[in-house]
Parts: sequence; C-alpha cells; structure tokens
Amino acid sequence: MVKFMEGEKNYKNSKAKITLGIFSILLISIVYVIYWLFFDTTPFLENKSPDKIHKIEIVEKGHNLFTSTQIDIHFKIHDKTQYEREMDIANFLEDHTTSQYHITWLNDDEVQITMEYENQTKTLEYNFVTRRLSLSENV
Repeated sequence: MVKFMEGEKNYKNSKAKITLGIFSILLISIVYVIYWLFFDTTPFLENKSPDKIHKIEIVEKGHNLFTSTQIDIHFKIHDKTQYEREMDIANFLEDHTTSQYHITWLNDDEVQITMEYENQTKTLEYNFVTRRLSLSENV
C-alpha cells in the first residue's frame, strides 16, 4: 500500500513538472513572438555625409504582418545619435525596399531624405547644426 501511494505521488509530481514545462515553453514562445512583431530592430539603410562626420541610419522596427511597418531614422554625428525620428511606412501591398529612399546631402550639415511609398511621398530635411527637422507629405 505504501509503494502504491509513493507511485501515485511520483506520478502527480511528474505530471505537474510536465505541465509546468509546457506552460513555460508556451509563455517563452508568446513573449518572443511579441518581441519579434513589435520591438525587434533591423538595420535597413545607412548613408554618410560628404565629410564623413554626419550619418543617417534608417532602422526597421518590428515585423508587422498586417499593418504598415515603422522605421526609426537616426541622425548621428561621429556615430552618436543627435536626433531620432520614428515614422510609419505607408506601404500596404508593396514590399519595403531601399529603392524607396533617396538621400541627398545638400551640404556637409544638411540632408534631405525622400521616401516614396505606395500612395504617398514624404520628404524629410534635417540640419545638423540647427537641429531643425522639417517634414512634408504629398499624397
């Protein structure tokens, strides 16, 4: 009788351990998917000024499956971020590619980024000296 009770106790303990293991794996998987969908960042495009002091870095943020993706644009001086701008991408059917971005350095301190999306064109101008940012959108 004592052996039977010990066997039943071991069975309950192993069943609880298996349930806890499955729950842990499921929880870790859900957390990873949420991180991958909304928080994972991927370097997308980089461009340096003619004097190589200033740099533009465009980073994709998340992997949204059904909505437009977001990007972060980092304006850097000597590889230190001076200003950061988060923007939504206006693509719903087309893929997001580097050919949609045209970066033009007006001089060593000013840059113009033209973003040609599916139904919209956005033009962003940034001055590294004055830290002034201007955005225009054409639908």
